[in-house]
Amino acid sequence: MGKAFTLLTIWTSPPSRGRIIRPVPGLGDDELSVAVSAIDLNPLHSIWIEEEANIRQSDFRVFLRNHPDLKALGLRLNAIRASLRVPDASAATNIVSLSAPALYIPHLIPIAPLLTNISIEFHPTRTSRPVALNIPEYRRALEAVASLAGTHALSLILTFPSGMSNFPWLRIRDDDASTPEAHLHRVTHLLVGRNLNGAPGFSAETLRALPRWIRLFPALKTVIVQPGTRQEAIPASEKEELLKTIADACQGGQGRAAGLAFFLRIITSKTQ
Repeated sequence: MGKAFTLLTIWTSPPSRGRIIRPVPGLGDDELSVAVSAIDLNPLHSIWIEEEANIRQSDFRVFLRNHPDLKALGLRLNAIRASLRVPDASAATNIVSLSAPALYIPHLIPIAPLLTNISIEFHPTRTSRPVALNIPEYRRALEAVASLAGTHALSLILTFPSGMSNFPWLRIRDDDASTPEAHLHRVTHLLVGRNLNGAPGFSAETLRALPRWIRLFPALKTVIVQPGTRQEAIPASEKEELLKTIADACQGGQGRAAGLAFFLRIITSKTQ
């Protein structure tokens, strides 16, 4: 009797985008997970694992161990199974660029000590109405970034569903040192945008509240805000003052002009 085998399709993108692993119709989660742990894509520098691949943590760690040249890792929601176990630092990788949902960040930071670019995607609490951010999950993700060892600068991207009722900057006290943002001493570049889970565009109220939150980051040099495709207009006179306030909120000093320039270009294009 012949041996059973699994055929796994790996999507090959242009070289700059690496490889993509997606769920395979008719292939169960466990079979896909085992196949991922067994494949050899070396030399592999970049990988995306798409939504609902649902790969076991143990098989995911084997995949990472088998691909030591991996530099960029991207995960979608439910790409891997959730786990309460934080991996041992001995499983460290050479990953420098990470993009993942907030839920995964505390489990990935310990094995990626060389990170320079981190993109965190926040998803709404499923049972809440109106749509709400999972604040404990948000805090855990930022605390994990703050725990990253080393002294090199970090670029951080935070994307939110635009329709949320409780963005983290809407209910904060000025200069609150207890917030996780206050401990991000290595984050010098910040991009705030929206993901696909929500109506495109931040409200004017949401944008007005940004400066107090930005001021919590102790080392920011550049802030880029991508409001969305249907941005709510802000009066021109108020907009200029808001831009200046946001630029002044950057604690990195010499980078204030850059933060202002980027924000001005994006907001102007959406509100004129």
